[in-house]
Amino acid sequence: NNAELALSSPRLVVSELSGPIAFIGDRIELRGLTGSANGGPLVTDGGVVLKGTEIVDAEIAVQVQGMAVEYPRGLRSEVDALVTYSIEDAGPILTGDVRVLRSSYSEPISLAALARASTTTGPVTTSSALDDLRLNVAITTVEDMRVDNNYGRFEGGAQVRLVGTVGEPGLTGRATLREGGTV
Repeated sequence: NNAELALSSPRLVVSELSGPIAFIGDRIELRGLTGSANGGPLVTDGGVVLKGTEIVDAEIAVQVQGMAVEYPRGLRSEVDALVTYSIEDAGPILTGDVRVLRSSYSEPISLAALARASTTTGPVTTSSALDDLRLNVAITTVEDMRVDNNYGRFEGGAQVRLVGTVGEPGLTGRATLREGGTV
């Protein structure tokens, strides 16, 4: 009752998390867990089957409405989403629909900083168990995204699908810029 979970990157605060979590043999069930995710109402249902500490079967659905998101850095959005994590024969997969209700990007862009960042060698990164999580998530803008920074002022919509894996993501689909903007 009233549990909280916070991640720093991307910023995610799940609060007021309440509801039953049932432990039945080798299964953990989430039965209508409710709360708030970055200010929007959240509902989670489903469960996982464990073999020792390994998840061998799963289906967990998460629905959120009006959640504030800043990802990637500087892109501020409000989204409705219904996503499902499940395990299929080919492995774990995240599927679903995300509707971007409104979004804007106003951060200035520095090509010199981008070039420095791409040539800077950082610490060796280790792979994560999430790297192999397959993705099949439709992303649609409801209202056009607004860009207003040092490179231009324009609006555009998108109907894309996030595919690949968390370790190697990709986008397919279409983005459309509206007439009348300046670049």
